[in-house]
Amino acid sequence: MLNIHTFIQIVPDPGLAEYKGPAEHKGTTGDMQQEESHFISKSGVNLLQIRSQNPGKYALALLDALFSNEEQSTCCYKASTKTNSSSASQKPPLSPNRVKLLEDCIDKKFGKGMAAFNDQKITESLNQKCRDRF
Repeated sequence: MLNIHTFIQIVPDPGLAEYKGPAEHKGTTGDMQQEESHFISKSGVNLLQIRSQNPGKYALALLDALFSNEEQSTCCYKASTKTNSSSASQKPPLSPNRVKLLEDCIDKKFGKGMAAFNDQKITESLNQKCRDRF
């Protein structure tokens, strides 16, 4: 009797090879599982399974999945680089590691570079959501 596993070839997802997250991808099944586990929140939510039509709406949903209401109300998404602007926030920025995870999720779901391409719009939306939590 033949073993069915002898006919299965594991082919890594080519999109994972481009990812430069916390673990270096080597193309093995164990590495892919470690790669995918990076996208699981502390509460056990698979961040890549959150549905959204575009990167901006996805970012808003990720903000709620990654940060508590208290964190959102006491922090801003990203600190403004403008020093003399009335729109510059006096709040500290959210955790840079989780902000990076949010951006990595956008890139993974919508294509590499989408977080950077939409950075200004996403930053404005997420900073506004944090201000509205006040």
